Amino acid sequence: MSKKLLVANRQNAKHSTGPRTARGKAIASQNALKHGLTAEIAVLPDEDPEDFIALSQRVTAELLPKGEIEAALVILIARKLWRLGRVARIEAATLKWEYFGALLERAQRNVALYEEDDLSYISGYRVTDEDAHEAARRRCQDLAEERDHGLPTCGIAFRQDAVRDDVLAKLTKYETELENSLYKALATLQALQDGRVESDG
Repeated sequence: MSKKLLVANRQNAKHSTGPRTARGKAIASQNALKHGLTAEIAVLPDEDPEDFIALSQRVTAELLPKGEIEAALVILIARKLWRLGRVARIEAATLKWEYFGALLERAQRNVALYEEDDLSYISGYRVTDEDAHEAARRRCQDLAEERDHGLPTCGIAFRQDAVRDDVLAKLTKYETELENSLYKALATLQALQDGRVESDG
């Protein structure tokens, strides 16, 4: 770039003041946000990055960050909110897993009874009906599909990481930690913004 062009660019930049209103500044701050958000490990493969970006843009428009530190805190707050939503999905999936898992275990016991010497006693009656046996097998398959349907990847990983009987307790602890860190980030942002308003005033 020539020296003359460089000087001209600098002169033009002086006239570009950027957005002046709070709304305009919030929209402008979202430009960098949109490009940098999905680089963070915040969105899992079965989650929609656009949903995360939309959440982050709403949070940014509401909190109106100014400067790098405030913008970083707002991104942190958006990520905490996103992860809290994930906790709710895991909890719902876990409860569903437990419910259909219990039904599946009962159905599997019935199938096992049918398969003992092709003769079984179920509720006091001797059973040799192959159609009933096949129906019991289909019931197991249907229950397994219902249990697993819609189970998020993070839910599977969380279940594998936690002892079965401790999944909900671990989720509650994780949720509490997320909420505490969210409140801390919000308080820090509020203190920064209050200090900025006082110094500007």
